[in-house]
Amino acid sequence: TAGQPQYHNIGCCSLTIELATNGNILEEKDDTDIVMFLQGGLTKTIDGRAHMVTKPGDVGLVNVVKYVAREMDGFADNTIIMTIRKHD
Repeated sequence: TAGQPQYHNIGCCSLTIELATNGNILEEKDDTDIVMFLQGGLTKTIDGRAHMVTKPGDVGLVNVVKYVAREMDGFADNTIIMTIRKHD
């Protein structure tokens, strides 16, 4: 259903595709996960104007994206992320 996370297993990895509605979504992820922005991204307002800091297609380790996100204003509306987690 719309708005619900989608889960997929491919080989030794699991993929989660979900709407990023708040900053806590990253805190719930493992630091070694990989996140990819599929739609929207992180925003920062400078001089009254919102700037996209990450854009669709950007990929990063969750621990780095968490660090950057703490300095941002939040997610743009309708931001969708895909999280990749490798299983041992």
